Amino acid sequence: MWQCAYTLRGDVLLKEQSGRIRKIGNGNAPAISPSGDKLAFLQAGNILLYSNADGMVKQVTRIQTSAPQRSFFPIKIAWHPGENYLLFTHIQAYLYDRRTQRLRRLDKWQKEAVGIASIWLVHLPSGHCRQVLSPFGQFDLLYKTFQLEASGVYEPLFSPDGQVIWFLHAGDLYEVGFDEPSGRVHAPKLVQRLGRGLDLQSIGACRAGSGALMLAWDAKRSRLVYWVGRFWGTGVSQYGYFPYQGGQLAKSRDWLPSFGGAIREVGMENIQGCSVDRAGHLWVSVIRDGSWQWTRADGRESLPVGAGRPSF
Repeated sequence: MWQCAYTLRGDVLLKEQSGRIRKIGNGNAPAISPSGDKLAFLQAGNILLYSNADGMVKQVTRIQTSAPQRSFFPIKIAWHPGENYLLFTHIQAYLYDRRTQRLRRLDKWQKEAVGIASIWLVHLPSGHCRQVLSPFGQFDLLYKTFQLEASGVYEPLFSPDGQVIWFLHAGDLYEVGFDEPSGRVHAPKLVQRLGRGLDLQSIGACRAGSGALMLAWDAKRSRLVYWVGRFWGTGVSQYGYFPYQGGQLAKSRDWLPSFGGAIREVGMENIQGCSVDRAGHLWVSVIRDGSWQWTRADGRESLPVGAGRPSF
């Protein structure tokens, strides 16, 4: 089993338990499978899959992308526990129609288009891929305040039993039911508003963010962890978690992680993000010498400066 996967300068890297680093290819958002022997990652908006069994990388999807795959909101892949399905965020070009007050998806990028995140599902055995969760919200208000990207959906994650999909929209937590045999995704419903949500009246607030920006599953403690951003993603951020009990999320609880002195500088509000390894350690991103670095919250391990969010 690998220790973790991450990106650095456009390369997808695997770190083995021995400490050896291997380059797998070019791309972003790597995600290690629950069994620990496969790695999925995105390249130009398409899913690629690396198998430890044969050491080969194969392209699974062939989506004609209409927008650059860049977003303030995190781009992520999530594995179904049965490993037959993947969820991933995909950036598409949209144009707001002021007459109908609706978003129109574009096949090609054009002036005034906005790249907005949607969530796609891929069935790995067949390669069949489709969009399952679309942008939603107050499009007219978002358009007027230059925040159309806040209508996107992001941070998809399967529940441990594979029957529910969790995701974030405008900083709030939603869930949908998922039927594995058919691949059917049900209608989304709000679980809980997190933080203050994104302030739709404030220009740029979708980038500032005061709602949740990242989710992480803590398997050791059976809980869903979230991170609430602060202005422009800075600040000693607010964390919380939902205990997972009896196949459902319980009421959320506030959480103040104990950050090691090695990563917290006096007077420097520089801690953000969340990822949890298989041993239950929280990983966060801190700023050092003008660059961001992912490190364990206790300061005992770190990735290279500039590395992307790790998968464990």
